Amino acid sequence: MKLRQAVEGKLSELVRYHGMRRARYRGLTKLGLQCYFAALAVNIKRWIKLELEKLKLKIPRPVAVAA
Repeated sequence: MKLRQAVEGKLSELVRYHGMRRARYRGLTKLGLQCYFAALAVNIKRWIKLELEKLKLKIPRPVAVAA
C-alpha cells in the first residue's frame, strides 16, 4: 500500500494535465511513446521543483542588525 500511495499522485498528474486518460495516437508503438514522453515531462517538472527548493535553502537570508 505504501507503493500505491507514492504512485497515485503521479498517475493523477498524468491524467489531469497530460491527457493520459485517452490515447492520442493509434498503435502500441506510438502509444508507448506518448506514455514515455508524458512521464518524462512529469519527472522533469518534479526534478526542477526539487532543485528550486534546494536553492531556496542554500541562499542565506540577511540578518537584521539591532541598532
